[in-house]
Parts: sequence; C-alpha cells; structure tokens
Amino acid sequence: MPEDDPLILLLIPLVILVAATVQGTIGFGFAIVSLSILSYFLDFREASVIVALSVMASLVSAIWAYWGELKLTTLMICLGGTLLGLPFGLYVFNVVDEIWLIRGTGVLIFLLSAEGLWSMRVPLETQHDLRTSWHWTVIAGVVSGLLTGAVGMGGPPVAAYAARQSWSPREIKVFLLAFTFLSASLRAGGLAAEGWITFSVLAYALLAIPFALLGIFLGLRVSHNIDARLFRGLTMGALLLLSLGMIFRTSAHEPTIEQETATTVEHVDFLTDRH
Repeated sequence: MPEDDPLILLLIPLVILVAATVQGTIGFGFAIVSLSILSYFLDFREASVIVALSVMASLVSAIWAYWGELKLTTLMICLGGTLLGLPFGLYVFNVVDEIWLIRGTGVLIFLLSAEGLWSMRVPLETQHDLRTSWHWTVIAGVVSGLLTGAVGMGGPPVAAYAARQSWSPREIKVFLLAFTFLSASLRAGGLAAEGWITFSVLAYALLAIPFALLGIFLGLRVSHNIDARLFRGLTMGALLLLSLGMIFRTSAHEPTIEQETATTVEHVDFLTDRH
C-alpha cells in the first residue's frame, strides 16, 4: 500500500464519501462503489478490508433512525443464511484471483436486477405472498454471505430480494442498512482472525469513518420522500449499471492490448538482436 502518497490520503475519504452517499440514498452500494474505484489504486484485498471497517460506524446512526420499521425476523433469517455462506467466501477471498470473483459477481447481479426490473410489470401487491417465502430469504443470505466473504460485496443479492417485497422504501432501506452492518461486522471478525487487519489498514479505515458518516447523512436526506415504485426502479437500475461495470472490469495486473503489443515487439527485437 502506498502509505506515503498524499493523493491516497485525499482519495480514500472522497471515495468513501461518495459511496456512503449512495448507500444512504438507495440502501446499498457502499462496497461496490468504493471497491470499484479504490481497487485501481490500492491492493484489492487491502481496499476490501478498509471498506469493511469504515462502513460499520456510519450505519449505526442510520439504522437507529429507521429502527421501528425494521423487519427483524426476516433479517435474522437472512443473516442465518449469511453465516452459512461467509466461511466459504472468506476461503475464496484468500485463494482465488479477485478479478474473476468480481466478474462472476457482476454476472449474478446483472441477472438478478434484470429479472427484478422485468417483474415490475406486475403490480407489486400481487407479489407479496410469493416474495416473502423464507426459502428465498435464506438463499439471498447464503449468496450474500459467499460474496461478502469473497469480495466484500454482499449487498446486491439482498438488495434484489428486498426490492421485490411489498415493503415501503423506509422498510427496504433499514433492512438493507441493518443487514450491511451485521454482515460487515461478521466479515471484519473473520478478516481479523486471518490477520488481514494491519496497522496501516486500520489507520486508513479510521480516516474514512467521518466521511462515511457524512455520506450516509447526505444520502438519507436525499431519499426522504422518494416514491415507492420509483425507489424500486432506481434500486434495480443502479444494480444493473453497476453489474456491467463489474463484468467488463479489467484487473490492475491484467495487461492492456497496448502493453501486450509492446511486450511482443520487445520480444521480437530481442530475438532479432540475438541473430
């Protein structure tokens, strides 16, 4: 991590502020927005730890503001699924190339969000009994736990699930905020147990926390009076766009066409010089 680069000290708070504003506005997106930018400047795994730590404090005040509208039973069922998927996700985090994790996650999110937008053609009230099945709650939690452990982006599967319930925007938002807080806490514990929380990573996370708090506050103010159907459409639309960025993402370690061409030319020149 480039600890002496002042640009990084400026970039991290700015990115966290934007990501937290998105999270406060639509209830998800903190990890996707922040990691999609920070991973170009920091090691992906270190950036993932910073995001996991900085998001927790900012969510507490937001959850408190909507506590009376939280679907607590559904949240606990979903969290139970997360506990099943999280250990395997943490294992994947340690052994699999992150670019393939991001691309695979993007494909899954794209399918979920596209199906969610398609389902909005049906009046939401007719979907209530189907969408609240506890089986789907557990499945959303397991997939989220896997993605939370692997890439720190466990929000979208649960966001896709929550956006299809017959809940008010405030109920959806507090559910997503509370779930994000609890899953991030579990992941932080797992990362700490595996030695990923170093002094430098912790310092960056502490630097980011005030900006995360400010972003959550701004997002909540923006979204206070948003229409329920518009809210669901924005949620699914944002997921769709974010997933495309993840699918077509290139790794910082993956050579571009120009780099590959230059390498080929250098190799040919080397062989020519030898002969």
